[in-house]
Amino acid sequence: MHPTAAGTWALRVLTRSASVSAVLHQVALRRQLPRSRIDTAQQVARASSIVSDQQRQHATILSGAARAAEDLQAERARLDAALLVATEEVIGARAELEEIRRVAAELAAVRAALAAADQAAEQQLIGRQAVVAGGQEAWPPVMACPLGLPNGFSSSWGAPRSGGRSHEGVDMFAARGTPVVAAGAGTVRVGRNGLGGLTVNLHDVAGNRYYYAHLDSVGVLDGQAVEAGQILGGAGTSGNAAGTPPHLHWQVHPGGGGPVDPFPLANALCR
Repeated sequence: MHPTAAGTWALRVLTRSASVSAVLHQVALRRQLPRSRIDTAQQVARASSIVSDQQRQHATILSGAARAAEDLQAERARLDAALLVATEEVIGARAELEEIRRVAAELAAVRAALAAADQAAEQQLIGRQAVVAGGQEAWPPVMACPLGLPNGFSSSWGAPRSGGRSHEGVDMFAARGTPVVAAGAGTVRVGRNGLGGLTVNLHDVAGNRYYYAHLDSVGVLDGQAVEAGQILGGAGTSGNAAGTPPHLHWQVHPGGGGPVDPFPLANALCR
């Protein structure tokens, strides 16, 4: 074979071989292309599934967060309501405490007043016992100050009076109409005279007589039985006491006899 022909033949063989390789390569590529697309599709599907899972998780988280926020809001509302109730209870408790303190103060004042009254009553009893021990008089078991409080008096026994008389009682001053009361249980006799004006004589159960004069009014009937402390009338200025401050002229006649100085007994009963 001619060298030139041999070269040409070889060249043609090589060209055909290259063409065949190219074709085979293209065939291989075409065979591999569906697999790549399938792989890509599978990757896309997997990615889509992952994204879907993530979206579901995100939605679940958002839903849980929303429920947690609602629960938190409800709990806050409950706590606010409980705080309001507790505040009202505290305010009410403080008001009750102030009321208790006020009542306690009032009770303390009442106790103090009762203690003072007991002490005064004890002093009166001691004074009355001293009056009784100082003489032979017998007094009723229960006695009362003959004139309501407030009143004022001092010893004026034997003081000179008009017409050459001397004072045989104690003048106990108080506002007009201040209650005049029975010093002890007994029977009363109501009367009127020029000196004493409107009067009441009380004959107690122990046999003593008490003379009440210058009364403004009388609230008992003649011959009526009375108890110690019962109102007989009111202090005034009747009789020869006209123009003087309202008062009670009080006399004491032990055993129904002559008068004695009533100041010690009045002082024991009224102070």
